[in-house]
Amino acid sequence: MMQASRLDVEDDGIVILDEITTSMDKLSKSVDKNKIYMDEMLAILNEQANGIANISTAVSTITNSIQNISVALSDTSNITDNLAKSSAESADHARQVLAEVTKINEVVKSFNSINVEVREKFKAINNIVKFIDKVADRTNLLALNAAIEAARAGEAGRGFTVVAEEVRALAIDTGKNANEIAKMISNISNLFDALSKSIGENVEMLNSTVRKVTDILNALQSIAEGVKSINENIRQIAASSQEVAAGSEELTATTEQLKSSTDANMKHVNEISIALKDMISISHNMSNLTSKLRQIVDVFSCIADASIVSMTDVEGDINYVNKKFLNVSKYSRDELYGQNHRILKSGFHDASVFESMWRTISNGGTFIGYVRNRAKDGSIYWVKAVIKPTYSSNGKIDGYVAVRTPVTELMVSLGVEDAIRLIAQGKAKKVDPRVRELVDELRYGRYRIYDNYANGY
Repeated sequence: MMQASRLDVEDDGIVILDEITTSMDKLSKSVDKNKIYMDEMLAILNEQANGIANISTAVSTITNSIQNISVALSDTSNITDNLAKSSAESADHARQVLAEVTKINEVVKSFNSINVEVREKFKAINNIVKFIDKVADRTNLLALNAAIEAARAGEAGRGFTVVAEEVRALAIDTGKNANEIAKMISNISNLFDALSKSIGENVEMLNSTVRKVTDILNALQSIAEGVKSINENIRQIAASSQEVAAGSEELTATTEQLKSSTDANMKHVNEISIALKDMISISHNMSNLTSKLRQIVDVFSCIADASIVSMTDVEGDINYVNKKFLNVSKYSRDELYGQNHRILKSGFHDASVFESMWRTISNGGTFIGYVRNRAKDGSIYWVKAVIKPTYSSNGKIDGYVAVRTPVTELMVSLGVEDAIRLIAQGKAKKVDPRVRELVDELRYGRYRIYDNYANGY
């Protein structure tokens, strides 16, 4: 048995409809707001995807650059190795040059010392030559004097004259030779002076060469140390480049994963965005349906105000009545819910009427008939009842709804109630035959004559 639903269409239905309308408005606003959020998220994801693509390109560029740097570092390392080798060889050559120049410098210094001694010897020889020249002059003078004296001696001095002439000739030759020797010594001395000057200049050049070679050697040593330091730095840079390259590869892989995730997120967001668009459309449709439902509820409310409405479960037990039902039947909801409509039975109708009604509605049909009911206070009221089945979501009958129109005044005006009372009192002869036939039709559910009455017959 279905549990009674305490729904009051006149009050609860309007409240529920208002709540539905409010909920739909909130849902529509929420969907619109979520659509805005999703559009913003989609824009952010697009921007993020572009950023990731740029990052991926940058990482690829960095990786290529690192590879190029590695190649350049390798080439640079080879060059610096060759430079170090050349520097070492140049340093060796410079040391050899320095050693040779030092030897030459020592030889030049020794030559200078010898040159000084030679110059001193030349001075001594020159002095001797000058002395010989003086002796030759004096000898020549003495020979001349001897010749004069021999001439004075006559024949006795002739032999002495010959000797004097020989001595004089020898003195003259000695003077000439002394002069020649003096000139030769002077020339040699001049040559030694020029040689000494040239050697002095060469000594200065050699000293300058020694200094320059020393500077070159020091520079080569500095270059060798610098190259060594550069090689060490290159090795460190190469190691760092390899680490960076490995990191770049990991970053590339991570970027690809992030791109894949972003693409998946974009796909999901697009799907959600499409779903939200569908929800917006559905929300608008539901709003329209809610508006139409409000119209239906308003119509139903008007019908409920004018009609007696009740609902039962599939067993026929009451689970809803409207206010009109309560006003007419004089029962409360608590007294009616869970009860069968037999609680209103007046005893007027033949059982076949209700059997026919149940056959009709249980097979999905609609029952239309006139029913005489008894209120809680014993008063009689007539209704025109329209009863139809209700269906569950699986298409099975889960209850019935009845809409009843009050027709008590009509029955009174047709004389039906008076006829029923007279017949019950045994005074059927006083009843108009047509009214008596109408009463029988109402009792057994045959409404041909009644319909004629109802239509103004």
